[in-house]
Amino acid sequence: MMAVEYFDAEGLLPPEGYRHVSRAQGRFTIRLAGQVGVDTDGRPVGGAGDYAAQAERALENAIAAFAAAGAGVHDITELTYFVVGLEEEVAAKVNRGLGRTVRRHGMPPVPATMVGITGLMRGDLLIEVNGSAVLE
Repeated sequence: MMAVEYFDAEGLLPPEGYRHVSRAQGRFTIRLAGQVGVDTDGRPVGGAGDYAAQAERALENAIAAFAAAGAGVHDITELTYFVVGLEEEVAAKVNRGLGRTVRRHGMPPVPATMVGITGLMRGDLLIEVNGSAVLE
């Protein structure tokens, strides 16, 4: 039986009913709980409808969660972006925010998918980032 460790990342909104990330012993596959664009108090960043700011913070939060399990940006194997009301103009805003974070961390391009959704757990949230990483 493979043991699984669970981690929460300092500097992120404390989770209620879930954990930020898990790491399976042996293969060291790390799975990320969806991260959203909020500060540690749960407040969305940017103003109302600021897709770029929320995307930037959601990816920062995802990177912090991966780091809590020992994974860096070069260990990330895939990301999925769930975006409320996705259309071409919204995708451009999301990509601007993601791009700032990618450049700041020197993150390599990884397989990624952007999925349009009708909503998240709260009406003020615009994007959620999910993904996985692998450690040797």
